[in-house]
Amino acid sequence: MNFDQLGEVWRREASGAPARSPAEEVAAVRARAAELARLVRRRDLAETVTALAMVPVFAWRAATAQHPLAAVGAATIAAACVLIPVRLWAARRGDPDPARPVAAALRAELARIRAQERLLGSVAWWYVGPLALGLLLLTAGGSGPPLYRAAYGASVVALSAWVLRLNQRVAREELRPVAEELESWLAGLDDPVSDEPDETLVHGAPHAK
Repeated sequence: MNFDQLGEVWRREASGAPARSPAEEVAAVRARAAELARLVRRRDLAETVTALAMVPVFAWRAATAQHPLAAVGAATIAAACVLIPVRLWAARRGDPDPARPVAAALRAELARIRAQERLLGSVAWWYVGPLALGLLLLTAGGSGPPLYRAAYGASVVALSAWVLRLNQRVAREELRPVAEELESWLAGLDDPVSDEPDETLVHGAPHAK
């Protein structure tokens, strides 16, 4: 690929800073993508450790619950805590490879970022929804005054809505602009189709908190 062919591609320049060469711009894009990959790994590790630690806790609560609703709620949370690491792993792609050709590397980064964007956009069914449902069932089948249980349930719903909105904002304001920047670079590449990324990167198997 000839970097001279990228002269007309959209580029982001800091206000007042001298223009960078296309090669420097591509390097900056790949560096930001690599940093995002590191953040994703740290997030996934924290989420996985927390979720797996909760599995035996709620499995025990499901086995010892006195009320059927509480048992179902605890089992739902335990199942969600197994699903969460699986879903995170399925959405995570391999680490960026600086040795790959530029076009293939940018396509791979784009696939990674789009996978994370889809992950955050679907937290309702694999993260927030199951956990909220489990907590609501636990509360409904638990002891305590009805007013307390109603207030706790309302808090769960409010917190769940906040988490959903947060993830949507991250996907919209942090991941999507990076993906669009990569797409802009790729649109200006004059590489042949043979420079496509590996099939596993394209078709492989999810907040900032």
